[in-house]
Amino acid sequence: MYQLPETVTDNDETYMLAPGMYDNGLTIYGNNFTLIGNDVESCNSTNQTEIVGDVVIYGNNATFENIKFNGSVIENWTGAQFIDCCF
Repeated sequence: MYQLPETVTDNDETYMLAPGMYDNGLTIYGNNFTLIGNDVESCNSTNQTEIVGDVVIYGNNATFENIKFNGSVIENWTGAQFIDCCF
């Protein structure tokens, strides 16, 4: 299993995640945050990027792409976008 940073406070941060399971939560305070996982064809693919912990978003304009969420996602009306994500 892999680890995410527990908290992101900086603005304009982009993370490219390798395929695999990330077993901790993530809280985002920074604005214009982007998290990009492995591009797969379906939510049942074995080579996907998966976050098991809870994700809480306070920063504006967060973008998540190709991520499977197995914990809760709390989006506090911040304009978050979820592109090709699975819940």
